[in-house]
Amino acid sequence: MKIIVFEDDFYVNLLPITYTRASFELRAGVKTILENIIEKLRPEKTVVSARKHLGRVLEERYPEVRVEEGIIDDVLVVNGLLYIGRKELKMIKNLLSEERDKALVAGRRLVAAKLSGENLREMSLEIIYDVESLKKYLEIEYTEDLRLISYPWDIINYFPEILKEELSDYEEPSSNIDNGVHVRGDGKLIHIGDKSAIEPGTVVDVRNGPVYIGKSVEIESPSRIIGPCYIGDNSMIFGARVESSIIGEECRIGGEVAYSIIHKYSNKRHFGFLGHSYVGEWV
Repeated sequence: MKIIVFEDDFYVNLLPITYTRASFELRAGVKTILENIIEKLRPEKTVVSARKHLGRVLEERYPEVRVEEGIIDDVLVVNGLLYIGRKELKMIKNLLSEERDKALVAGRRLVAAKLSGENLREMSLEIIYDVESLKKYLEIEYTEDLRLISYPWDIINYFPEILKEELSDYEEPSSNIDNGVHVRGDGKLIHIGDKSAIEPGTVVDVRNGPVYIGKSVEIESPSRIIGPCYIGDNSMIFGARVESSIIGEECRIGGEVAYSIIHKYSNKRHFGFLGHSYVGEWV
């Protein structure tokens, strides 16, 4: 299966963070939305379509995908702001099982479309992404029961549920938990990567969701990590309280962080509170 992941006009609602990245590079879970789409659909070829000034940057960041490259065969078109979890994957599999070309639409936005090579050759990209124009070529099915991001607060609202769903797939429990680390809840819901160190006196609370700690992470006591929570590789937590958050790779975190997403290479080392926030890279 070949797919096209496209950026629709709703990137405007996500400015300023989408000035320097395509909307499908945002993080709503452990991975970016694009990485999530590729992981769930496992296509033989992925083409991305975004604003022209991002083309060269996307080629550098994602060498395995093609940028604005034409496809003339059967293809699945996917909105780059669609998070694909279990229910969304089921919808897309049902769409792919249809004999005829068909599109899933939420409101006035294209969610996904199955297109034959014959139809694809008759359309421009502008037609494909425009729901009213698509009606001339294929059947439309309207749906609302999915996680299609429209505004920044959608990410904050969706990600605790998304994080629980994603982390539940990591079934391997950690055996390298120091005796001095206080675990509240089922220890099987904790994953600790290789070469990570958690100081005695740290509390890991998994009663509300799992905790995933990546490789070479350092967590100083008296930190409190409350799930669902993801801490990326090579990050450092300095005696902080981190609750229901995603901390990207190579981050430095202190104070209190709650219900927030922080992209990689960012630094919130100081004391103080950061909550219900979305932070980009190198901040």
